[in-house]
Amino acid sequence: MRSWPPTRFRGGDTECVDTRSLRVAASGIPRKRSPPRPRTCDHVVVNSTRATETEAGYDAAAADYVDRTSTRSREAKAFLSRFVDLLSPNSLVLDVGSGSGTDARRFSEAGHHGFALDRSTKLLALSAGDLRLRADFCALPLVDSCADALWSHASLLHVESDALGATFDEWQRVVRPGGLVAFVTSLGGDSGWELAPASQRRVPEMVSGARRWFVHHESAELQKAMLQRGWVLMESSVRRSHRDWILAMARTPG
Repeated sequence: MRSWPPTRFRGGDTECVDTRSLRVAASGIPRKRSPPRPRTCDHVVVNSTRATETEAGYDAAAADYVDRTSTRSREAKAFLSRFVDLLSPNSLVLDVGSGSGTDARRFSEAGHHGFALDRSTKLLALSAGDLRLRADFCALPLVDSCADALWSHASLLHVESDALGATFDEWQRVVRPGGLVAFVTSLGGDSGWELAPASQRRVPEMVSGARRWFVHHESAELQKAMLQRGWVLMESSVRRSHRDWILAMARTPG
């Protein structure tokens, strides 16, 4: 007998998935829907030099990254709770740039269906949760309007400023009209390479010189991109730590 829900993680493959068929009734009993229908499509993993090297940096530091990001700050937890409170029952939530998969698991624990998407195969292999797919969040291999909501925690900081609008367009494409979108990303207006972090006990596991490309956006730039697409901004706040972080939530048109 096939397990439910089916896992949609296939190493480095990229495939198109009709995620509407992956939803499960709140009771855990599958609804009477046709089985998942993987399809080939034009969406691909973007292989720019910066993106490819950043992916390699996460692969190199995967175990360390999972250790470091399995817990969230008080503000981040409260933001996630507010997001969950606004979800319709039995929602399918895309966790875009899912990293450790911690947030996707929390959505599932709250009675929804968290779908973890990340470029790093090593992170996906360590990720919590059953629904996982290798994907570039600038070109998602998913059918239109397939999800009820989209969540992105600390992943927009790898998107170039001139690709921000196209990324929001892609997010809007896969979220149903009137769906919920929330993200947390760093601010600053600067960009550059940063070495992949590692605790002392993880240093021997690290690939020498592993690094990631960061883009710390401007708050005004992010809000302008949302408003240009007709998103209804529901909340926006700034959390201060070693760097400022914006926490924003909006609804797509419809």
